[in-house]
Amino acid sequence: MEALIGSIYESTVASSGFVLFLSHLATHFRLRSAQLIVRNLHSHAIRGAWTSHTDAEWIQRYADDYAREDRLAHVMMTSPGGRFYASNRDIPDIDSFLKHSRFAREYLAPQGIAHAAAATIQVEGDWHTQLFIQRRHDPGGFADAELAELDRLLPHLQRSVLIHQRLLESRFDALAVHSALDAFSTPVLMLNRLGKVMVANHAAQTVLARGAPGISLDGANLLIDAADSERRLSTYLRLGDTALPDNSGRRTLRIPRGPNLPPLTLLVTTIHLAQQDGEGVEASLVFLFDPSLRAAPDPAMLMLLFGLSEAEAALTAGLCRGESLETLAAARDVTLNTLRTQLKSVFGKTGTNRQAELVARVMASPAYAAR
Repeated sequence: MEALIGSIYESTVASSGFVLFLSHLATHFRLRSAQLIVRNLHSHAIRGAWTSHTDAEWIQRYADDYAREDRLAHVMMTSPGGRFYASNRDIPDIDSFLKHSRFAREYLAPQGIAHAAAATIQVEGDWHTQLFIQRRHDPGGFADAELAELDRLLPHLQRSVLIHQRLLESRFDALAVHSALDAFSTPVLMLNRLGKVMVANHAAQTVLARGAPGISLDGANLLIDAADSERRLSTYLRLGDTALPDNSGRRTLRIPRGPNLPPLTLLVTTIHLAQQDGEGVEASLVFLFDPSLRAAPDPAMLMLLFGLSEAEAALTAGLCRGESLETLAAARDVTLNTLRTQLKSVFGKTGTNRQAELVARVMASPAYAAR
């Protein structure tokens, strides 16, 4: 038992997280498989998962299709915490459930699972860190003495999970990263693999502070109203560079925002932050694209990059917003000939010949990204 407890604390600082502990746990209790999962009780999104002898596909299928039918999880979440619950002892009419339920037929049986036990390790709002362990028919269900041993592990696991989370957060130099991302006009969030928002640049804070329908920021938690979208985002964060289950390679999702607004599009990309000890930390940048906003380059940046005059920069910014020469002339109370003269000068300074080419050149420049 002491070796098991030791493996819990070793896992706290291990690059593989709690995989080491789960491996020792599986050996000690003769388990078929084990999972330490961070999941949302309402959307069933999974934003952190360490496993032993469990395919990633089954974790995703559990979140998408079967979590609501898990009778043991229901018992655990509606009963007092601080202890393990076992299917062979705490699920009423367990034989009938295993014989007739879709969960048993489609999820448990294909994996060779006959018995299970589970406990809640940590609760943070709707997000629960839970430990699930499974056995085949042989060696049978969990005995009282075994559950008592498992209960002894809980305080150590609770401390270790909290320490691991704090260590993960402390690896980010948030101030430096924030300064870099804040230079961009595009809304960007940086999230760790547990789904915590480590950095939100000024543009992202502005978008989310407006109370954008369908998505909001609550402290370090990004809240998405659509459960399916929240599950997909959690999957992208958890998998990082790993291929997606459908091998699509796409890491975008749309957040519905009601009948009067187009969906907000999120693009998720994985980055690797180098550490002084040589060990990399994986995180994700989440870019927010709002089709209802008419983005435009910074005129001051256009003046610096291309040597434009103030009037030429204002004209170029207007064209990039999709406005016509006629509209810009009326707004600025100048003639079309004046704008055509300015546009000819802009073409010369930017090395372009047509308005479409000019817009493409500006969009590829830092003038569009800089705030």
